[in-house]
Amino acid sequence: EAEVITVKPKVVIGRPVKWVKRVKLGKDVDKIDVTKGAFNISVKDVAANVEIDKSKIKVKEDNRIKDLDEYESEKKGNRKERNLITGAVIGLTSSEEQNVTEIIIEETVEEVEVEYYTEGPTAEEFEIDEHRKRIVVSSDIHYEDILSYTELPIEAKENAVKLYWLVNGSKQEVNIDKFDTNSNGLIDYIEWIVPSLSNQTYELEITILNVQSYPTVGGEWEVRFETTGVGNKSYY
Repeated sequence: EAEVITVKPKVVIGRPVKWVKRVKLGKDVDKIDVTKGAFNISVKDVAANVEIDKSKIKVKEDNRIKDLDEYESEKKGNRKERNLITGAVIGLTSSEEQNVTEIIIEETVEEVEVEYYTEGPTAEEFEIDEHRKRIVVSSDIHYEDILSYTELPIEAKENAVKLYWLVNGSKQEVNIDKFDTNSNGLIDYIEWIVPSLSNQTYELEITILNVQSYPTVGGEWEVRFETTGVGNKSYY
């Protein structure tokens, strides 16, 4: 049986996910399982530190065996077609994910490093009304510790920006990292970690200081007010 070490991938919304597997092949074992729908596959002979020629690699998916070049060409065409139809990346269906793709190596090697990519999670933002929006982070491939992010539609003070996770009709505040990218003292960009997918919904709340009343010199009053709302700008 093959010994497999998988490097935990870095997962970011909207970006392909890079996977690396180090595999010690056992006797009569020349097949390596990778995630269904994998693309940009390469296999390196670890001992020789050289990439194995594509002509020596075949891919078995849906009980069909193909040359690596043919497989990659089909995957590239499928991704382009999805983008043209939807304007965004579409993940695999749940039934597809239940199966794996097999890499067949037609060369005698003791240890290989397999590198491949899968489609990353997506984030969609929906305007509920002029004061609220929701961010849906989703994927049909199971990922963990997904870095998610969004730009704020209106810059705000640090304590005015909150993000909530919608769970069974309730709201739970989420820890977020807040950034002032233009160094003007106001937050304009946030990041947070989604522990696991496939589907999570978040609501972004921004409280903009503009409900304070106090007297000024000469007895005149300057009135300020505070409004709580949710930004409605989508980030893609």
